[in-house]
Amino acid sequence: MYPEISDKRALATLVVIPREKLDSVRDYAIYVLRVSDLKTLLTEFGKLYSTLKSMDLGYQSAGIEFSTKMTPPTYFVNPAKLPENVAVVAIQEKLWVDPTDSTHRRVTFEVDIVTRDSHKKFRRIITIRGQHIISDVFLEE
Repeated sequence: MYPEISDKRALATLVVIPREKLDSVRDYAIYVLRVSDLKTLLTEFGKLYSTLKSMDLGYQSAGIEFSTKMTPPTYFVNPAKLPENVAVVAIQEKLWVDPTDSTHRRVTFEVDIVTRDSHKKFRRIITIRGQHIISDVFLEE
């Protein structure tokens, strides 16, 4: 089993970045999600996460609503209300473990980019059984 992929390695955040950084962030996200080696992918995804956190202008700067009344706390992004000079990037890594066979896992890496006039989603889904990757898919929506 791949020890790097565990429940303890959950990454998720939403950041607001300057619009002029959008192309470089999108290109970097695509590069990271297309890395072929799983260990390198995990490392690079963590770096992408840290890079985005360091660029964050704060959700208040984009008029994004945030509610703590829901569990978990939830951001509400209305693209029509976003200022022209920002982009919203949501990034997450999710792990699913088969409850009947813990060696069967699926890890999903997602990057969503929202601007006032567009929404792009990039995903990498890797399914592992034991020591073998049985499927590996990159999707751009």
